[in-house]
Amino acid sequence: MEVVELPESERSCDECDSELVEIGEEITEELEYIPASFYVREIHRKKYACKKDSLHGVYRARMPKRLIPKGIPGPTLLSHILISKYVDHLPLERQEQIFKRLGVHIAKSTMSDWLKTVRQKLDPLLQCLKNKMLDSRLLNCDETTYDVQQNAMQEPMIHGYLWSYIGDRKWVWFDWQKGRSRTGPLDLLQGFTGDYLQSDGYEAYNYVVDKLHITHLSCWAHARRKFVEAYESGSIQAEPVIQLIAELYKIESEAKENNLDFSQIKEIRKTKSLSILSQIKTAIEEISKTALPKAKLGTACAYTLKRWKELSEYCNDGELQIDNNIVERSIRPVAVGRKNWPFSGSEEGADFAAAFYSLIETCKLHKVDPSEYISKVLIYLADYEDEDAAGFTTLFPDAYAMKLGIE
Repeated sequence: MEVVELPESERSCDECDSELVEIGEEITEELEYIPASFYVREIHRKKYACKKDSLHGVYRARMPKRLIPKGIPGPTLLSHILISKYVDHLPLERQEQIFKRLGVHIAKSTMSDWLKTVRQKLDPLLQCLKNKMLDSRLLNCDETTYDVQQNAMQEPMIHGYLWSYIGDRKWVWFDWQKGRSRTGPLDLLQGFTGDYLQSDGYEAYNYVVDKLHITHLSCWAHARRKFVEAYESGSIQAEPVIQLIAELYKIESEAKENNLDFSQIKEIRKTKSLSILSQIKTAIEEISKTALPKAKLGTACAYTLKRWKELSEYCNDGELQIDNNIVERSIRPVAVGRKNWPFSGSEEGADFAAAFYSLIETCKLHKVDPSEYISKVLIYLADYEDEDAAGFTTLFPDAYAMKLGIE
């Protein structure tokens, strides 16, 4: 608090020259910033010796288990480095520079080694998370580029992909693969026990749903985007289709606002959405008669009609979603991160990214602060001895959210 006084020379009335008396104060608030700081946590272990004979040995209090036994970082520092890189998109070399300004010298290579240990410690929890995803009824899937440049190996750039899978809109799993072939999702999803897979219609997913004998859902946000691009390029015929798609979304929005349950959502889709879908299909079929196949309008029509069954499937179950936006939001941080680091330095680094993004994005779906959550989890894992997979579920973001009373 800063107090500003009226000077003695000004404490007299301008009208009658009598002495002024204090009657209160005016308060003005100004926002300031205190730079981040480090502190050292000292662990003092009591030592005891035999009262009768000191040669009988010294007894020490047990050293609390630490995530990195011979290292200096505590769980909050490890969490900060991890969150800074994968949430705030700060490369390790930039964090090294920031720490130097604060008077602490931590090499990029050291931080990389720490993250490797964190990844190993988190592995049992991550495997449980993967199983949660595979045990889901509905999967939302998408992929984005994530390259690897192994400089030390003098090998060419690996143009890889991070594949994102979200189970039942709760469990996020990222998987890095060297390419975009169908073998990546097919191998991973061999253990999938659910009924539905929703995607943007990429051919690899068509192959997967056929092999796994599950139902494929497409994304109306993708279909709409193609008609918007056609309209913006001058094809005014796309406007009625865009308006009709907006009506579909209006129905979904009203269902959410009114807190309808799945059976009610299914009913409203049967009574309202199916009629609009019929109008959309009729309009697109009419437009496609004259639209040039390679023009944006023709491409939009072909894309939508080819996937019509998959685009209409959501009306058969109130639990299903009209689009795949939830998984697109999960990969957006990856796209932002690529602007700060164009590639990982190894395949192991790409695996780290996939693991940490899985946990971070799962936290977001449960409205849990990733930084606070990971700090707490790292404390638990340092001394966690429960080998039962069910035990790790008590450390999941949903359990943490329940503990905090987050809805």
